Amino acid sequence: MTLLGVVFCLLNAVGVEVACFTTGCSIYASYAFLGISFYWWGTLAFGTAFAMAVVDRYRPGPYLIVASLLLAADTGFLVWQAVFLPCTSCLVVALLVFLTFLSGLVHSFLRYPGGRTRRFVAIACLSVWTPFFLVDLSDASRELMDPWPIYGDPETAQYEIWFSLTCPHCEEALTELLADSEMTGQMVLYPLAKNDEDEEKFELLYQGLKEGKELSETLDYCWGGEECEEDVEVLPGTEALWLRARLAWNKALLVRKGYTTVPILVSNKLMVVHDTCTPDDPAPWHEFADPPAGGGLDYGDPYADPADEDCGDEELMGCSID
Repeated sequence: MTLLGVVFCLLNAVGVEVACFTTGCSIYASYAFLGISFYWWGTLAFGTAFAMAVVDRYRPGPYLIVASLLLAADTGFLVWQAVFLPCTSCLVVALLVFLTFLSGLVHSFLRYPGGRTRRFVAIACLSVWTPFFLVDLSDASRELMDPWPIYGDPETAQYEIWFSLTCPHCEEALTELLADSEMTGQMVLYPLAKNDEDEEKFELLYQGLKEGKELSETLDYCWGGEECEEDVEVLPGTEALWLRARLAWNKALLVRKGYTTVPILVSNKLMVVHDTCTPDDPAPWHEFADPPAGGGLDYGDPYADPADEDCGDEELMGCSID
């Protein structure tokens, strides 16, 4: 377990981002102590534990002591995550720390029947570590079950937009929304991939945003195709797989809600999403009004419309996600 911990921390320290599935991962990746990344400290800690495991064969005690210290230190990280944001990568490290500790404890029971005080302290550390680990695991699970936003904060956004990069109606809607500078900070974007081309374009969008490019600029690149491919590097394999999994999850959630086309807009303000609000009351889709009493509005599948040649859909004004 100690060597597995060394490899895991080392990979993350050099930027591979293994098991980075939650918002906290990208935030904590830049955290450091004395100017050194916590992943490098983790590499050193697991390396020390491995060395103590070797020493423990000849002199009982040091392996369990180091493993208990690792568990106690990791408790601090778990408390931080419980207060702020969970981090799946950090939870993998925590699990490896626990397995290291468990092997030390079992080894102590089997080979050194004495040392009851040492084992009592070790078990006390475990009793403090366990509830925080379970809380963080629960928080991370809930975050992974929620739809994944490629842009924006779901907690503060007033407009929730589900879209595809190969849908011309999504492009039209987003272009008009982004023309209003105030809208950029009020929306959260949930991507979903209809096909392989969508997945490739979302890789480019994700990487562009990760590099600090403006949303509107990166979207224009991705809609333009070739220019975007030249300017944005391809994602590493593990990160690309993670992104595609999140896109598939978003699509599954949308289908579960009963929607079959995009764009979908959900807002706490009245927002007419298409060129025709009702057959008898035409209104431009970008107009806004105060919400009615009782809360927000959910705009699902739009009204029936003549054949849409752009998407190949013959019934609805929107692009099918099937």
